[in-house]
Amino acid sequence: MTRQVDRDQSDFDLVAGDRVGRDREALLVQVIAGRDHPDDPQLRDTARRAWRRLVGLEHDRVRAMVRLFRFPDRPGVRVPAEHVDDVSQEVFARILGMLDGFRGMTPEQLSAAIATATRFTCMDWCRREMGRERREVSCLDTTAGEPAGTSASEAELDRLAAVEHHDRLAAREELGVLARAIRELPSENQREVIRLTAMGYESDEIANALGLSRVNVNQLRSRALRRLREQRDD
Repeated sequence: MTRQVDRDQSDFDLVAGDRVGRDREALLVQVIAGRDHPDDPQLRDTARRAWRRLVGLEHDRVRAMVRLFRFPDRPGVRVPAEHVDDVSQEVFARILGMLDGFRGMTPEQLSAAIATATRFTCMDWCRREMGRERREVSCLDTTAGEPAGTSASEAELDRLAAVEHHDRLAAREELGVLARAIRELPSENQREVIRLTAMGYESDEIANALGLSRVNVNQLRSRALRRLREQRDD
């Protein structure tokens, strides 16, 4: 009975994914038509409405990408759970403003543009938050009568950063072989599925982040793990 339910769910996921894919393609055609005929007000209006619908279809994926975001070279810096919705809204506002600048022709190019906009928005938000925290620390130091930059709190932050750096180097050495094996996986999707799985995310969350179905994610994970085991045993 359980296997039948799983098969039924898998079939449903595939059908739903195909339908959403067709919707994206049809809406993208309308966007391209309006972009290529800027002097036609009717096509431009249709393109704007199609763009808004395209953005709406990306809601779950954008939110998942915001949740999974890690600042480059500083994996401890991320968007806290309580701010995911706010940052996601910033992403949607940014994407809505991309209509005139978008020059892609395929759903894959649209997906890449949205992923880039999401990443940049998350980076901007994290930079603002880090700047605010630095200003607050500086204000506390000055209030306490200590020169900014020489407080005990900053010394402790420096110490923790040094410890984190040492641990990160040790981890890199220990995981070097595995990292190389992961990089040699045949597809980017396989590498991303393994990376996100290792971070503790569920199949549905990974599917939303990568724009795949849950069935695809499970298949990619199975193939990637099988290949990694084969490389380990060689």
